[in-house]
Amino acid sequence: MNRRFAGIALVLLAAALPGSAAVDCRPPQNDELLKEYLQRFDVCSQQAEGPREEALKNEVADKTQKTLEAKPTATPGFASQIRDSIEDFLPLFSFAVDEITTSKDDRSLTLRFNPIRSMRWGSLAATLTATQPEPGMTLLAQVAEDQQAKLKELANQDLGDLGNLDFAVKWGFEHEATLDDTWLLGRSYKKYAPIIEDRLLPGIARRNLLGGDRAEIEARIAGCEERFDQPAAHRTLRRLGVTFDEPVQPRDLPISALEAVLGDEGFGSCLTAWQARILNVEAADARLDKLALLPYLIDNQPQLVFEGAWHERDALVGRDGWDAKVAYEMGFHNFNTLLDAYHKRRSEASSSDEEALVTAFWHVVDDLDAKAIDAIEAENRLTFSLAYGERNRYQLDQTFGEGDEAIPVSFDLDKATEWCGKLEWQRNATKQPIRIGDVVVHPRFHLSWEYIDVSDDPMRQDRMVAIATYEIPVPEGTWVPWPAGTSIPLSLSYANHSEFLGEPDEQLSAHFGISYKLPTTKD
Repeated sequence: MNRRFAGIALVLLAAALPGSAAVDCRPPQNDELLKEYLQRFDVCSQQAEGPREEALKNEVADKTQKTLEAKPTATPGFASQIRDSIEDFLPLFSFAVDEITTSKDDRSLTLRFNPIRSMRWGSLAATLTATQPEPGMTLLAQVAEDQQAKLKELANQDLGDLGNLDFAVKWGFEHEATLDDTWLLGRSYKKYAPIIEDRLLPGIARRNLLGGDRAEIEARIAGCEERFDQPAAHRTLRRLGVTFDEPVQPRDLPISALEAVLGDEGFGSCLTAWQARILNVEAADARLDKLALLPYLIDNQPQLVFEGAWHERDALVGRDGWDAKVAYEMGFHNFNTLLDAYHKRRSEASSSDEEALVTAFWHVVDDLDAKAIDAIEAENRLTFSLAYGERNRYQLDQTFGEGDEAIPVSFDLDKATEWCGKLEWQRNATKQPIRIGDVVVHPRFHLSWEYIDVSDDPMRQDRMVAIATYEIPVPEGTWVPWPAGTSIPLSLSYANHSEFLGEPDEQLSAHFGISYKLPTTKD
């Protein structure tokens, strides 16, 4: 590459930077020292990401502001009111309460207690959730349909804030990770720290990150620098009136002197090598950005969770009872993928533990984009759960209202049991991206199947529902008129009873329906 080509490359790089007038990306100047030019080249190339990062920061800030403005400022919902009433007392229970959250619809509030992670084979966590109580379907089904609205209104008057409580205890299986393991369960970082902090990160720090072409680049640079220690080069420099020390350091010479000694073609070749050294280091920095994917690999780990839940209901809301549940979830691109790649490389006689681990890590993450975590976090996940529950005997004998408008309700339901099986699979279509304007988005595919057996509950029917959803995220800043953060979902549903289809936009038959939802347009 000659000097003209080097200059064109810099101009193109500068053109790629919106608002980059402050960045000096001119080609090498005759009176400029090589080290001065390389400093400019380094700044110019490093700032290639700067404007985009600034634009991204502004975009996030703008989205945050719009989200805050979109939130209702009128009467707060149930969860917010409960939270406000207990907020002053939370510091007294900070030793036990880890977090307090409200649902998106502001209808429930959850207290998450400090998890117990000192157990050898897992961790234990507990939550208490208060959901806005409302008259249950069992109660409303006791009267005619034209009376249900009035009954709901009257029953609501007798409901307190704590009429719908759920206490849950979860235990997740996990144990300390070692490099001898081939398959691990659990998502607690503490369990993986011995591998990450004691083996992987030190190994990355000690190993050459610049790739196999570093030796070639350094050899070319050494060849260029050796040419300046030849007598002919010294004579040329003296003729030009350039002062120099021996041995000659090309970085301290002006561009015009380098061209005179090396010739146009030789200067272009050497300049490419000097630039490549800088770009190679920056490529190593970009590769180090892949370390941001470590939490993603752990978050995708297989997880086996056992859960027990107790339900305390006001008689107007529904049955008291309890549930036991076992759930298994995994993402297919996880820390076990890294361990598998490590063991394959470790089996090679020439690979040390450190070399095999580091090489395996790059192999696992090199095809993932560290700056697009949102596009891969649901890359391929599978969830299966099986639950069994018992509901207590349910009795009610009460009259709502007075006089002619009084509504008597009386029923006595025996104890009931429930089985529930659920299977979910979701995947981001990372291999089939869609371009909308200048933005590339990754559609999401979600498949769910649920079966609930309530054979001994006369008020309910066994239910099976299967839903397949194809969802296209909506980017901002394109011709698409909808706000960012929304998406266009298309769902195909099946239910064994038509009432379980929900409210499809098009009902294909008694059991099938299609749903689609377009985002609302901007004002």
